[in-house]
Amino acid sequence: MNLLHWSVKNVGIAILGALISQIIQYIVSYMAQQNTSDPDILKALYSNLALITLITLLVLSPILEEFLFQGILQAEILENLPPIFSVVLTAAIFAIIHGFGFNVGTLALFVSGLAYAIVFWYTKDLKMTILCHGLSNLIVVVLLIL
Repeated sequence: MNLLHWSVKNVGIAILGALISQIIQYIVSYMAQQNTSDPDILKALYSNLALITLITLLVLSPILEEFLFQGILQAEILENLPPIFSVVLTAAIFAIIHGFGFNVGTLALFVSGLAYAIVFWYTKDLKMTILCHGLSNLIVVVLLIL
């Protein structure tokens, strides 16, 4: 992974992926009349753990999860499947592993997983997937605070 090469096109795709996934998640949650606030994260953001929470949500989680899901699962284990299958399967595993069972929360996470997997498939750049994931989490944090 070349850390110095950042294509404007790929950064735009990562930003677009984050925005579209969060808009779709909001629509899904709204239609299902599901509360989108997370009291545990809000509590952490307004505590002495705020800095650690932000670093975890915006940096550590995107890096670690995208290395696992896109870097290992999609790029290595599922590389021989047709792209549509590897993208959908990676997104489904991403959603299920986050532990919401099978409900609207799982569907919302599936949408994010799809965005990350598509960004990786299209750009072939793990940095862009990490950026997309970090921006998605940033949008969630900003909306939680507002």
